[in-house]
Amino acid sequence: MLDKVTRTTTDNSKNFVTAFMQFGTEIELLLDIPETTADPDVEGVADMDLDMDPEAGDENGVWYISVDAILDESSGLGLMKCAVHSFNLVASVNANKALDSTSFKSANKKAMSKAQRLWNLKSRSTVAADSILETLKRRLVIPNINRWNSTHDSVVVFNNLLEKNRGAVHRVNYPQVKLQTFTDSDVGFLTEYAQVVSHVAKAFDKIQGKDQAYLGSLLPTVAATIEKLNEVKLKHLLYWSPLLGAILTGIAKRLGLLLQDLEYQLTTAFHPKVHLFRLEQYNTTQVNRVTNAMETVVKIALKRPKGRAAAAPAMRMRKKISSAILLGSGRAGATGH
Repeated sequence: MLDKVTRTTTDNSKNFVTAFMQFGTEIELLLDIPETTADPDVEGVADMDLDMDPEAGDENGVWYISVDAILDESSGLGLMKCAVHSFNLVASVNANKALDSTSFKSANKKAMSKAQRLWNLKSRSTVAADSILETLKRRLVIPNINRWNSTHDSVVVFNNLLEKNRGAVHRVNYPQVKLQTFTDSDVGFLTEYAQVVSHVAKAFDKIQGKDQAYLGSLLPTVAATIEKLNEVKLKHLLYWSPLLGAILTGIAKRLGLLLQDLEYQLTTAFHPKVHLFRLEQYNTTQVNRVTNAMETVVKIALKRPKGRAAAAPAMRMRKKISSAILLGSGRAGATGH
C-alpha cells in the first residue's frame, strides 16, 4: 500500500486546510511516557553503543534497526498542478490576449453583448423565461462563472437556434428589455467561437470526467487539442485568428513542457489503452528514449533487495517506477496534472 497514493491535486488548498481545522482532532502522541533526566549512572539508551552493527542483535534477542535509510526516503507527494485549472487559465487569462486586436475586440463585444442581453432576460425573470421557451421551443443555457465550460455550452445552444430559426430569436420581445437582431457577421463570429473553443472544452470534459481521470491520459489530450487547433488554424478564420493564436500560445506556456517530461511520458506509455501509440503520433523523436526508459525501470522494479537499509536507493527508484505505472493506469485526482 506504500506506493498506492502517488499524486493528489486541488485547485486551492484552502478548502483542505479549513476541513482539517474544523473537523480535525488533536492526537497526543507518546502517551504515558514519563519524563526522565539524563543520569550517567542509569543504564539505558545513553549507554547504547552508537557504533554497533544495526543488523546485529544482543544476547536477549533484541535487534537494533537503523532508521536512517527509512528517514532519507521521500514520503511526500510530488507537486502537481491541476490540468483542468491550467486549461481554464489558457481559456481565460491567455485568451484575453486576443482582445489586444481591435477588430476582434469590436466583433466580440458586438455579438456577445446581444447574446448576453437574452441570457440576462431569461435568468432575471421567470415570466420572460417562459416567454422565451414558448417562442424558441427550448430553454437557453445560461453562462455560469462556476463552470469552466458554461460559456461554450451556452453559445453552442445559441448557435443552433440561430442556424435553425433565427427569425424566432428575433421575435423574442419583452417590454423592459430592448433586444437587437443578430446580423450575419454576428452569427459567423459565434460560429467560429464554437469551432475554436470546442476543442478546449472537450479537453476540459475529458480530463475532469470519471472515465479518463488518469494522468496517463493527459499528454494524449494535450497533444490532440494542439493538433485540432492547428487544423482549425488552416481554415483561415475570419474573426477568431487572434484568439486561436492566444490559446495555442497559452497551451505551449502552461502545458507544453509536459510533452517533454519523461515521467509524464512514462505514465502515458504504461497506460494500458494508450501505450506508445499517441507518443508516436505527436513526437516520434521521443519514442526511443521512452522505450529505453520503460525497459530500464521495469528491470529495476523486478529486483528485490534483501535488506531494507541496504535497499533504500533501489526502493526509492521502485517507488518512482510504481508511481509512473500507477499514474498511467490508475486514478490521479482530477488528472489533474
